[in-house]
Amino acid sequence: MTVKASADWLTWLETTDPFGLRDARLLAMPRRGGVPIVIDELKGYATASFPMWCIDGADVYWTIPETRTGQTVGPLRHKHLADGASEIVVPAQPGQTIALPSAYRGVLAYEVRGGPEAHVNIRLPDGTTRDVGVSPASEPTAGDGFVAFKRANVATAGQLAAVLLASGTIVSLGIGEQPRAGESWLAWGSWSPDPLDPASASPVFISNSTLACIARFKRPLPNANSTVSIPSVAGGRVAWLLSDNDKPQLDRLMLVVEDLRELRC
Repeated sequence: MTVKASADWLTWLETTDPFGLRDARLLAMPRRGGVPIVIDELKGYATASFPMWCIDGADVYWTIPETRTGQTVGPLRHKHLADGASEIVVPAQPGQTIALPSAYRGVLAYEVRGGPEAHVNIRLPDGTTRDVGVSPASEPTAGDGFVAFKRANVATAGQLAAVLLASGTIVSLGIGEQPRAGESWLAWGSWSPDPLDPASASPVFISNSTLACIARFKRPLPNANSTVSIPSVAGGRVAWLLSDNDKPQLDRLMLVVEDLRELRC
C-alpha cells in the first residue's frame, strides 16, 4: 500500500483483505523505528471507501468516506503524533466528503465534494479558511507559499493553476493532472504531447515556488505506447515511473530521477 512520510514519521495503509479494505488500518511509525501506532481502522465505520490522508511533520490528516442511509459522508480528521487525540477539524454535511487533504508547514488544503462542482479550501496556520476563488477546483497540493490545484472536477481533464498565498494571485500552469508539491517545487504530469518533439518529450513539468519558471523534462520514450506516472518531488529531485508497455507480456517499469539543480529557474 501507499507510504507517506515526513522528516520524522512514516504512515501507511495496511490490509490483509484480498477483496477489499474490511480490515484496513491507517498506521504510523517513527522513521527511526518502533511500534506502529494505529491512527484509524475501517472496521469502525459503515460501508467505507479508500482512505485519503496526508502528513505534515507530526500532524496526520485523513478522511474515510462512509455510506450511511444512502449518502456518503467524510469529515476530515486530525491527529498529532504520537499520542494526540483524534479530532474532526473539517466537518462534512450529509452527502459531502472532505477529500484529498494536503498540508505543508501548517497550511492545509482540501477538496470539498458533494455538490455539482467540487471546490478547494485553504486553512492557514492562524486558523482562517478561504476558498481558492475558482470553481470547479480539485486535487489540491500545498507547497512553500502556494497551493496548486486543477480547475476542473476530479477525474475530468482540465487546466492546472496555483494560488500564491502571500498575494492571493492565481497563476495558470497549463493542461495537467494531479499536481504534486514538494517543499518549494511543484511537479505535475500532462497528457498533452509536445508538438515540436512528441516522441521524446516525457510529460513531466516542474516549477519553482514563484511559479515564474516552468520547465519540461525531456527523456527519450522507449516506444509510442509508453506511459508516464504522476511525478513526485522532494529533496531537490523529481522522480516518476516510465512504463515500456510495447509488449504487454514484457511490461517494464523504469524509475526516472532528475536533479532539480539542472533547471535554470
